[in-house]
Amino acid sequence: MDWKGFQTGKRRRVPLPTYPFQRRRFWIDPAPRDSSLSTNAPTKIPKSPNVAEWFWTPSWKLANTLAGSPSFQSSGLWMVFSNGADTGTELIARLKQEKQEVVTVMKGTVFARLREDLYTIAEKADYQRLFASLVDINQRPINIVHLWSLADAPAHVGNKAELFQHYQEDGLYALLDLLQTMAVDKSGVSRRVWVVTNNSVMVENSDSIIPEKSGLLMLCKIAPQEMDWLSCSVIDMAGAYDDSVNMIAGRILRELAAGQMHSIVAYRGRNRWLQCFERSQLSAGNPVRKLPFGGVFLVTGGLGAVPLLIEKHLASTVKAKFVLLGRTLLPARDLWPDIAGQNGHPHEKQARSLLDLEAKGSEIEIVQGDVTNVEDMRFAVDLCYQRFGRLDGVIHAAGVTIGPTVFCAIADLHRDAFAVQARPKVQGLQILEEVLREKDVPFVMALSSNASVLGGLGFSAYAAANSFMDSFVAEISTRSTRTAWISSNWDHWPQETKRMTQYRTTLDDYAMTDREALDAVDRVLANFEAGQIIIATGNLEQRAQLWVQRDFSSPHGKTTAIQNAHKEPRPVLKSVYVPPRNEIESQLVKIWEEFLGIQKIGTHDDFFELGGHSLLATKLVSEIRAVMNVELPLAKLFEGPTISKIAEALDPSTGFPKQTVLQA
Repeated sequence: MDWKGFQTGKRRRVPLPTYPFQRRRFWIDPAPRDSSLSTNAPTKIPKSPNVAEWFWTPSWKLANTLAGSPSFQSSGLWMVFSNGADTGTELIARLKQEKQEVVTVMKGTVFARLREDLYTIAEKADYQRLFASLVDINQRPINIVHLWSLADAPAHVGNKAELFQHYQEDGLYALLDLLQTMAVDKSGVSRRVWVVTNNSVMVENSDSIIPEKSGLLMLCKIAPQEMDWLSCSVIDMAGAYDDSVNMIAGRILRELAAGQMHSIVAYRGRNRWLQCFERSQLSAGNPVRKLPFGGVFLVTGGLGAVPLLIEKHLASTVKAKFVLLGRTLLPARDLWPDIAGQNGHPHEKQARSLLDLEAKGSEIEIVQGDVTNVEDMRFAVDLCYQRFGRLDGVIHAAGVTIGPTVFCAIADLHRDAFAVQARPKVQGLQILEEVLREKDVPFVMALSSNASVLGGLGFSAYAAANSFMDSFVAEISTRSTRTAWISSNWDHWPQETKRMTQYRTTLDDYAMTDREALDAVDRVLANFEAGQIIIATGNLEQRAQLWVQRDFSSPHGKTTAIQNAHKEPRPVLKSVYVPPRNEIESQLVKIWEEFLGIQKIGTHDDFFELGGHSLLATKLVSEIRAVMNVELPLAKLFEGPTISKIAEALDPSTGFPKQTVLQA
């Protein structure tokens, strides 16, 4: 308190209206013990005002080794997706030795039930046939072990595109088909899924990782966030054949019997590791310390809102020169002043930004091309040397940040969404590395997202592509001597927040301002050497505990909604109270009131204004699906977070949505 300032100046009496005591109870009742919201983490982690606290690096901590004979606390059906290798065969045999009921599923050319406990599947529709067959014999799969990704690439796989597609078919796409099949089940039975893979994460510097497998991890991370009845864990081995079959099968078996599921467990030698995050101290930076005055920088996706913000900053601080590569075809340079003055012109903001760069002393070359085209990328790199005689750094900012592939729930997701997201961030980064391989470029900074760290509802395809960039940079950083490769994971930029509304509460909580974002850019460029750096505006450990390290201590039983001892009166809201007008709205009102513990919720009241947030959104949608027996895409709640908007999506005659909201 500035008491001198307080005591200085003329006093002004400000009349305020009286406020009667309403005698309302505001005690916070503890969440029930069986609620999945019962975690040690707070349900809302505030944004830190201190940019110096935003920086983290991924790390690993030694965990207790699971030794001794496994002890299964409960019996149940185990569905093992085996790739026919010895590890799967040994694991199945050991499960049966432990008196567990096992059904084996293998890849085949057709769907077939070869015997009572052995099936083959060939396409997505076969998953539904598989589950239907199990129901017919009174079996319901509770525990699923997926081993198809525990393998190295076959010798016949040729180029990088074929290699990437191979790993997706047996890993990410196969798991997507399985999850989408389970998503339509309205039984409310909890499911546990273990995905066993190898070389998907870098724990030790000597690890040889396969970045093409990283997308699988994102699906495992986000699926439980969208489906509250699901628990999912990844078990990563150092190599499919580095250890004996008996040793690998024994480790997997003990993980299955342990009962506690972690987002990812990694085995390296005799050590068992769990992922964690450590703070990285990056002092206030001045890019001049690392970047030369008048330096030349190639920016892929360089005409996007975020890279333009960075370019303006570098133009102001080091008078940078730029070669901007992007798919946008801009009008001729002499038309920019006119376009910049035309309100509503599709290139108005870009023209204005480019003119601003020139006014700050920058020289600009624009290349209209595709980052997934090796000739376009090579032309842009060569232009840096031909036009300016040097290349002092690359910022890889190309990516798809708008459209249905960015926000789409797993239940509604199509494989094409992953392909759309992968083009600039997977193929684009691979081609960039190929073109720069023989160049002496000081650094490459890829702009990634915290979706690959924390997941997020509807972010599966987007997070998978960003996760590949993180893994690719981690892998290449161990062998690159010419260039420092940096993958920077960011919370939401101001320019992204303005464009996106579906996720607005989370964006508002953690979005950066222009000044904060550029401060963080300076710190990374001035201080960080190479590898992955995470820029999280709120405490990353706590957010990971809330969003990723979910409470798996009670894997069985349906997740309950928030149960309040009583309902609070309707709070003061922006909306006027409107009562339900039909049966569907009446049902929704009842569910919302029970779920949120609030009386007299109106059909136009906003879920987020009532205290809801992203973590509760998936639970509310699950509750609506279960109680009303409807198919409701998660995206509907974010598009229109009111009872009236949700009711509009339901056909009054059937109670089912008129159409799927988001298609890739």
